[in-house]
Amino acid sequence: MAKGFFVTGTDTGVGKSMVTAALLRRLARRGRVLGVKPVQTGCERRGGEWCAPDPELWKRALADVTPTPDLFCPWRLEAPCSPHLAARLQGVEIDVAVLTDDIRQRRDGYDFVLVEGAGGLLVPIQGDKTMLDLAGRLGLPVLLVADNRLGVINHTLLSLAAIRGAGLEPAGVILNNTAAAQEPLEEAIRRDNRETIRSLGKVAILAEMPYIPNFLPDNRKQWEILENCLKIIA
Repeated sequence: MAKGFFVTGTDTGVGKSMVTAALLRRLARRGRVLGVKPVQTGCERRGGEWCAPDPELWKRALADVTPTPDLFCPWRLEAPCSPHLAARLQGVEIDVAVLTDDIRQRRDGYDFVLVEGAGGLLVPIQGDKTMLDLAGRLGLPVLLVADNRLGVINHTLLSLAAIRGAGLEPAGVILNNTAAAQEPLEEAIRRDNRETIRSLGKVAILAEMPYIPNFLPDNRKQWEILENCLKIIA
């Protein structure tokens, strides 16, 4: 069975896809890699196909990587909202059991698999089935990405409690700086976030991703900066 992670976040927009892309770059140098986005919402129609934003970001990040990891996104939905609602608006239903089996079958033959969830852990997919249920069914260690800002302590500790409450153990937390600190107090808050989450959450802070102004998905040097932050993981 392929090794890997289920990458989730404390919220939407915390940088899961950027972290996943950087991890795909690192793992590709160690073996055959499969990147999976089980459900992508907010897709656009291009050339008769639904374009999934997160795998598209991965493709751009991997343009200079050989061999290139394989990417799989079985559910592509138009509405930019939670998967269960996007599916309902599109007149379809996502079967979590079938989705799980599909991912399990596809990861055979790979050395590593990265599965990136949509939104946070308790985002619904089908009925009462959530991203956390999918993570549990896949049996992958959970990497939690969190935006290092005011409020992240609460969001992260709640997410860790949900992971452990489901009988899973978090592989660790990756803090992401999605904006520049504007004043000394903000810097102090970010430092305290790291220590408090580590202490109260009893979890490893595996990496902290820097804020990169004017980030460009096709800029190789910027991707190298990000992937080098993840050396402890891959």
